[in-house]
Amino acid sequence: MVDQTSLVDISTVTLLSAKTIAPIELPPIMDPLIHQLCFANNEQLVGLIKRYGSPLNLVFPHTMKQNILKLKAVFQEHHVKGCILYGVKVNQSNILLKTAIEENIGVDVSSLHEWKDAYQYGISPEKLCATGPAKTDDFLWQLILYQSLIVVDSLEELHDILRLLGSHSRKARILLRYQPHSSHSRFGMKYPAFVSALKLVKQHNQLQWQGIHFHLGGYTLTSRVQAFHEILPLIELSQQLGLNIQTIDIGGGLPIQYVPTEHYQTWINNQTTETYQNHCIPADFYPYGSEQSAEQWLNALLTSQCTDNETIAQYINRLNITLTIEPGRSLVDQSAITLFRVVRTCQQSKHPIIFVEGSSFSACETWFNSEFLIDPFHIVTKHAKQQPIRAWIAGHSCLEDDVITHRLISFNNLPQAGDLLGFVNTAGYQMDLLENQFHRHPIPCRLYAQENNVGQFIFFKDTK
Repeated sequence: MVDQTSLVDISTVTLLSAKTIAPIELPPIMDPLIHQLCFANNEQLVGLIKRYGSPLNLVFPHTMKQNILKLKAVFQEHHVKGCILYGVKVNQSNILLKTAIEENIGVDVSSLHEWKDAYQYGISPEKLCATGPAKTDDFLWQLILYQSLIVVDSLEELHDILRLLGSHSRKARILLRYQPHSSHSRFGMKYPAFVSALKLVKQHNQLQWQGIHFHLGGYTLTSRVQAFHEILPLIELSQQLGLNIQTIDIGGGLPIQYVPTEHYQTWINNQTTETYQNHCIPADFYPYGSEQSAEQWLNALLTSQCTDNETIAQYINRLNITLTIEPGRSLVDQSAITLFRVVRTCQQSKHPIIFVEGSSFSACETWFNSEFLIDPFHIVTKHAKQQPIRAWIAGHSCLEDDVITHRLISFNNLPQAGDLLGFVNTAGYQMDLLENQFHRHPIPCRLYAQENNVGQFIFFKDTK
């Protein structure tokens, strides 16, 4: 039952006649219900901003449910025992964490605070998996007490676990994290250290070894398949030691499609220094126009060759192994939009600057020397003549680097004070990764949506 006291009532808000103008160059792929809200029911967004301020984050848990079901269907198609762990660090939304638990998947946590939140929402602690290289003693002991799964990042961490266990009768459920040859990460154990860890596990009955974990940066399928090939000798060694492998955890990094591939590739190929107000092309971008969805990527992984006569799916089925994935961004694909209200447009430079009420801490890609390659939709709240123009977007702080897009965005109408700019698909490491109270501004409000019986969204406070 939803707490009706948290219901967002906009009936008392005076709504304006609003028109939504679609993005031009990099139009986002949009969930149909969210598209309807942003274009057909856009006055509801104007009312929400008027009541709750700018920036405003709107969360849509129905999309997360859809993403979970799609990944589960891939496992079922290949008759694979699959385990999905929601990488909760991707977003601070409480409703998304609750949704993951309600959909009966596990949660990947990287702090004692994330563990406590997930446990508070009713998840069985055995379905919590702790990653990260610097777990404190307090965190490790909590994991041991509640029999949550620990991804051991190093030999040193393994010794810390043994120290904590001491003469206790308790046991620790662990995965050992392997660092693939292609990785230059600070996480995981290279082959010799991993072998030493396996031998140490064999010597201590208090260590309940479940299997092998690895995680790679980037989103390429070939690197994951290569890493899978690398762990095959380690699986054989574990069997020789009399250890029973139950799980292979390949981490996250499943791709998603923010914009149509053809739009993305055309834009990437045509960009020049003149595309940016600072005349600087970022060295790296997230692959916003991925050719594969997360479920297509998972299907391709499972059908990749593992041994001479087996696919990865066939191999893990033969050994009765559970394949675990830790998607974060791909589980919250389409799960949020972020709205900014325009404060003013300044035209004294070569290209107009659109100043918004809010900062780049709520749209943070520029802080990583990159760009969020999705054009915002533009809600016009007052009559304005059509004026095609290219402009860039800056935040309201006194920081010179408070820039939301160095990229010059094409608008059919130059945004004016009171208009709204909406960025789609901001749940994944975008809307709240760096949010703070700089200048003593409050943390941006976060609401979540539920569909009512006439197909419209009702919004609730996304709080604990």
